[in-house]
Amino acid sequence: MTETDEGFPAFRNAIQSPTLRAVADHWDRARAGRRMPSWAGLSPAKLGEHLSSVWAFDYDSGANLFTGRLAGSNIMVGIGKSFQGVALSELHPPRVFAEVQDYFLRAVHEPACCRWSGKLFRIDSKDIEGERIILPMGDGDGPGGVLGASWYEYPIWRTPSGLELIHDIADWCAL
Repeated sequence: MTETDEGFPAFRNAIQSPTLRAVADHWDRARAGRRMPSWAGLSPAKLGEHLSSVWAFDYDSGANLFTGRLAGSNIMVGIGKSFQGVALSELHPPRVFAEVQDYFLRAVHEPACCRWSGKLFRIDSKDIEGERIILPMGDGDGPGGVLGASWYEYPIWRTPSGLELIHDIADWCAL
């Protein structure tokens, strides 16, 4: 895991996937000079063709709970369902949930962005490589959730029988 003090432009320029770059650029424009944008500042229409790779979670700081807000079509096929309104803890086995929860908490509380590269998930015994980003969202008074996107070169045309989320190489950028 690496940390960068070079700011968001360096973080954005490290992103290899044009899809993830487009998501990061839209997020950056939506924040309009603030540390994090609000949900109202994002426009799904402006993400266009990239929306299928996007996922998002709302954050309830009082309950310390992330709840699914959005899952693009590529993400829904991989997970096997829409996770809108579903608690993060219900989407992953306990070990994976704890890891993802920690990453999301860091993103919203620091706030910070993260880019993972290398292995993203395992289907049965095959490791699938690509990139994944998470970007913190604000609600005006504090953390509002995370916006993420995943890119990989593996056709998932049906929900796999065994999909495990992996976090390989992480590059964090504090905002």
